[in-house]
Amino acid sequence: MAEYHGAARAVGGCAIYVSDKPGQHDFNLLKKLVLPDGSILRAKLPGRPTRDCLFSDPARDGISLLKIWNLNDFNGVIGVFNCQGAGWCKVGKKNLIHDCQPGTITGIVRAIDVNYLPRIAHDGWTGDAILYSHLHSKLF
Repeated sequence: MAEYHGAARAVGGCAIYVSDKPGQHDFNLLKKLVLPDGSILRAKLPGRPTRDCLFSDPARDGISLLKIWNLNDFNGVIGVFNCQGAGWCKVGKKNLIHDCQPGTITGIVRAIDVNYLPRIAHDGWTGDAILYSHLHSKLF
């Protein structure tokens, strides 16, 4: 769960606090949030849902992924999250986990999902992009 929340906060432009007890830090997780020299690619904006997520319910509809986009000094970023089985309870006024093991969901991620990317890309940009999965440590 810490990896999920850390990624969401990083893409969302939020502060990330490490509250582990001394000596119990997950350094593999912390290394995913920083560059090899310890610096960070800080998000420039508040994280925003991609247009195709605006009118879906990625916590309860059983089919939608939550995709959050942002920009940093060098590129666009999209965080893709399976939030199915969790959501805000209006009655209890708290977050609830309805399904700890939600099923696999598939979706589409496109460079154009980073809404401002065409505005900041150089004139010769053809729309090509590289996708890197932190979860799988793999380029696509």
